[in-house]
Amino acid sequence: MKAAVVQFKASTNKETNLKKIISYIEKAASKNATLCAFPEFMMFYT
Repeated sequence: MKAAVVQFKASTNKETNLKKIISYIEKAASKNATLCAFPEFMMFYT
């Protein structure tokens, strides 16, 4: 199994965060990752 770990600075805009998340998932999948791990509160600004 190949895993990807993602860390990014969340914005106050949930749509922006979701677009970033989808982009990271697509990038990981293109590199044959079968698991993507994101921060716990990635959808919200902290």
